[in-house]
Amino acid sequence: MPAFLKNAIVVTVLSNKFKEMYANSSGRIFGKGLACLILLACSLVQARASAHPVNQYPFELLPPADLTYDVSVKLYGLPVGGTAIMNWHSEGQRYSLKTETRSSIFGKVVEAQSEGLVDVYGLAPTEMTEKRFNKPPYSARFDRQHNSLSFTDAKQTYPLLGGEQDRNSVLFQLAAVVRAMSGEVQPGTEWTFFVAGRRNALPWTFNAVGVEEVKTGMGTVSALHVRRLQPKEARQQQIDVWLAPSLAGYPVRVVFAEKRQRIEQVLKKIEKPQIGVKND
Repeated sequence: MPAFLKNAIVVTVLSNKFKEMYANSSGRIFGKGLACLILLACSLVQARASAHPVNQYPFELLPPADLTYDVSVKLYGLPVGGTAIMNWHSEGQRYSLKTETRSSIFGKVVEAQSEGLVDVYGLAPTEMTEKRFNKPPYSARFDRQHNSLSFTDAKQTYPLLGGEQDRNSVLFQLAAVVRAMSGEVQPGTEWTFFVAGRRNALPWTFNAVGVEEVKTGMGTVSALHVRRLQPKEARQQQIDVWLAPSLAGYPVRVVFAEKRQRIEQVLKKIEKPQIGVKND
């Protein structure tokens, strides 16, 4: 159910309750009841706002490049090696990001694509598709004309309020935001995005852990370690990413972890580097 429809239902219920109290209560009781209803309404509005955050950060897009990674995959406890390629391209007000991860035993582990526009918030996806190992493919569609986010695997929809990402674009949006920050990013700095997955969309909050040394195929580099924050009991995918300012802010190491699966990517080489675009 769209968020605006849910809000309309909440308002209707509160309105009916208001009328009922007015008809059956004395002035004193009515006043107390009205205060309670106002507090309840404010709480509901705050809860819905936090459930669909809208944050606009300065950003500087990463230069277009084809990034190749060495990959260590652990599926159901079995460790295997592999490679991953991220094809990141942006031109004018459009971008595309294609990712393919292969293991030496299982073949394609992940195949994903995100494409869309660039607006005042940064990346503005129009469609994301993804196929994971042993799972059917799915898509999330961002209808910019009707301001609606929908999914092939669910009836749930969301309004587009600005800054929404998909689970593939969000890392490059995060990297663009970090790249635009002047000076050293302080540990504890946080960024929150509203991110579309397979069947729904949720707030993703990333936290700066600190600068660490990362060994890559291009030598050892200093990189900012950023981690997705979530409760320990959460079943969602855990993500850690290391962004290297000396390499235009590209992710030099990425770790995706969830139940029975862990994928670690370490940068091997960068091809076709170009000049990025800065937006305030």
